[in-house]
Amino acid sequence: PPQKQDLSGELLSQVSDREVAVERRCRDSFVLSASSEKRGGSSLQREVAGVFKEVAGDIFEELRGVEADEWLLQECIDNESGYSFDLYLPAKALVVEVDGPSHFVTSVSLSTEEGLRQEEETPNGKTAMKQRQLEQLGKTVMSVPYWEWPESRDSQRSYLRGRLLEKNTAS
Repeated sequence: PPQKQDLSGELLSQVSDREVAVERRCRDSFVLSASSEKRGGSSLQREVAGVFKEVAGDIFEELRGVEADEWLLQECIDNESGYSFDLYLPAKALVVEVDGPSHFVTSVSLSTEEGLRQEEETPNGKTAMKQRQLEQLGKTVMSVPYWEWPESRDSQRSYLRGRLLEKNTAS
């Protein structure tokens, strides 16, 4: 009688190769779309970056006296996740996202008894998913929502120092 060949290993190998190829194409497309979205950042993002460079050494001792270009990446694409970061401090795996209005949905609630209208900003699905996935990859994510950013430089420094201390003690 003819001998039966076990082709299961060969079939699994072919399926696996196809899955890897599809995964690679999807990731390449994701990275390409992320890099095409970046256009140098908003004025708010540039302002946050400037203050971040001023205050990071107050929180992270190892950064004192070192040029910011050596420890801070701006507008970069992460090789591991494919996501783009507004600001990234690789030594601390700290991602700083400066989130403007397009990163949020606004919910409005009305109180008929008191005649009050309340608005609440909540991260949209894309922003929330990015944050969750980055945290699962071991990154610390700090969002700087546009409505929290203070007007004066001194207040901006205080705000970022506080947020960085909060993230540094949590990680």
